[in-house]
Amino acid sequence: MPADLPLPPGARLSSVHPLASGFTLVAFVSPGSVHDNLLFAIAALRRAQYTVGRGIVGASESRLPFTKQGSPGVLRLTAKDACTTSWQIEA
Repeated sequence: MPADLPLPPGARLSSVHPLASGFTLVAFVSPGSVHDNLLFAIAALRRAQYTVGRGIVGASESRLPFTKQGSPGVLRLTAKDACTTSWQIEA
């Protein structure tokens, strides 16, 4: 997992799992809606010099691919409730 991946304010780590693919899956929750967290993620990734791809955006679930220096990753946001978002980052 890249050390410079931005995390939202108030993030609480849920789990970290190494995957057979060589990637790591990090899960955490943060306050706010999927929409608000998605806007944060896009802006923060760009500030950290990541290239943000075209993802799938919905009110309760979004998927956002990203790369940096040839290393790919994907961010999945899912609404736990109206005020809490579950994050999964695979990188």
